[in-house]
Amino acid sequence: MSSALVRDIPGPAGELEALLEEPTRAPRAACVFAHPHPLYGGTMHSKPVYQSAKALARVGVATLRFNFRGVGRSRGTHDGGPGEIDDYRAALDYLSAQFPGLP
Repeated sequence: MSSALVRDIPGPAGELEALLEEPTRAPRAACVFAHPHPLYGGTMHSKPVYQSAKALARVGVATLRFNFRGVGRSRGTHDGGPGEIDDYRAALDYLSAQFPGLP
């Protein structure tokens, strides 16, 4: 069984709400999983994102899922694409700092 830790990670428009799923053993890889389009109701709690994060943790992959700016507790407002790409980069930077050297 994996564990999910709530995090607020630094983002370019302010803190981003995130959940880190860690496998029970040392992870063999790390993954940032983004949610569906926020203007159509996508969040890090969307069923496909939630189920995928759980499945990846079961096979040994640490998975960070996060809410883009303006979704949930994440700061900022929807930016039409460029800002969301920056949010994703911030999530990648955060995860790579937590698990240096993992693919």
